[in-house]
Amino acid sequence: MLGPSGRGWTTLIDGSDPGTLAGWSPLGVGRWSVAGGAVQGLQGRAGFLVSADSYTDFELRAEFWADAAADSGLFLRCQDRRRVAADNSHEVEIADWRPDTLAVDRWSTLEISARGERIAIARNGRKVAERRDQRFRSGPIALQSAGGTIRVRKLQIRTL
Repeated sequence: MLGPSGRGWTTLIDGSDPGTLAGWSPLGVGRWSVAGGAVQGLQGRAGFLVSADSYTDFELRAEFWADAAADSGLFLRCQDRRRVAADNSHEVEIADWRPDTLAVDRWSTLEISARGERIAIARNGRKVAERRDQRFRSGPIALQSAGGTIRVRKLQIRTL
């Protein structure tokens, strides 16, 4: 995957911009705000921010911070904007406590490549997962806040 300095990248969230949530639709209780240079979800309960646009094939890069209580994820190719769930989209967990990809209480990066049925995930530059799945070929992206604190200071996408 190429970094977001290349051509064709669009910034979906920029925590330094107070208006960065324009176009995102809140769903559930996420307690979303823009503070300290990031979009923050605080103690959410099935809380989501759903993107205005839908995406099919893309590369996605997120800069995030999660506390130990965070239960958060990125949901890809969501099939229903009013009910985001693991049974109607691809869920990529943000919180990760494994020693090789530790992403708790520090800023980390998540890179996702979605091409057709193949989805590949790298955390902090290290490949952590790859899967093939015929379901859910296009749809919006959703950020999840379902406990603890999650912060996203940058979310960028490049369509393929």
